[in-house]
Amino acid sequence: MRTATSTIVAVAAVALVCLTAVHLFLPASGVNETVSTLPLIAHGLAFPLMGGLVLVVAGAVVLLVGLRGGRAGGPTWLPRAVTGGCIVVSGVLLLASMTQISLPTFPRGEAEGDGADMVMVSWNALDHFDGPSAKEIFGTLEADVAILPELQELDGIGGGATRIRTALAEGGLDAGDYDIFDSPPTGTHIAPLTVIVRRGFGAYIPVAVAQTTFGTVHLAAPEGSGLPGIIAVHTAPPVPRWMSEWRADLTLVRGLVDGAGANAIVAGDLNATVRHGSLGALATHGDVLAGITATQRGTWPAAVPQVLRSSIDHVLVPVDSCNLGDTRILDIPGSDHAAIVTTILLNG
Repeated sequence: MRTATSTIVAVAAVALVCLTAVHLFLPASGVNETVSTLPLIAHGLAFPLMGGLVLVVAGAVVLLVGLRGGRAGGPTWLPRAVTGGCIVVSGVLLLASMTQISLPTFPRGEAEGDGADMVMVSWNALDHFDGPSAKEIFGTLEADVAILPELQELDGIGGGATRIRTALAEGGLDAGDYDIFDSPPTGTHIAPLTVIVRRGFGAYIPVAVAQTTFGTVHLAAPEGSGLPGIIAVHTAPPVPRWMSEWRADLTLVRGLVDGAGANAIVAGDLNATVRHGSLGALATHGDVLAGITATQRGTWPAAVPQVLRSSIDHVLVPVDSCNLGDTRILDIPGSDHAAIVTTILLNG
């Protein structure tokens, strides 16, 4: 009985290797799209560093136990050794998923022609935006565009109170220099999504768009400007009550990228890595997080060291029309998410 059980566990370990290999090398496959969005598996894949290290250590222990059993002549040593070895390999593959293997990449360096630079900040504000936040984003960082999931212009007391414009003024900025766009109410306790654009950068035009669970804003660039469109999104999280909505949102994001977003920057809180679900099939857009050391890309939760965080916030840019400039993760007080600050080099 013990031998049979060990054999079954070994077979399961082999299957684990196969699935992690698919996640790494075939993220666009239907197998990865399905398996990577299953409960528990989805959550483990969201933290590839911690998950990978746990698997490597656990597998090494099982492998050593199996090898010791082999020297002692135990009947289950081979299945245990196979199990341990497969778990170690799975951990290594999961760690490798932090890299750009099998994902779209784009060149680094100066933009060609007469292109411009766009400074973009993507930050789930947790419905927090005050004078210091505004000063940091638009003063210190000199953002041209800010993608701000979970932030609404109205302060909830009615009467058209303009809290974002008030915050801009409190930050020493002229609120008239910025256009503010927001998504419709979400029908939940989660605030809609807001996009703020510096008017001197471009006079963007809002376009009707299908909504993700917590909001989507589609902005078309001025005709003839050479600027990319902007699609800001906030998906549902992969928690028990929202799992189906989360999967549908990832599929919707992929559709937006393949359609209206073909020449647009797609950014926001996706509550997923770029290997989760339908996102693994993205072929035209690269993640600016690729410009950051793999262990320093985490954006959530902000309360833990960066190396322990998950990369669930993203700025996805068209690889054929944009280059990657300086990109970094910045902790801004007031939210459980860190901000992505990136300079996108636009080819003319």
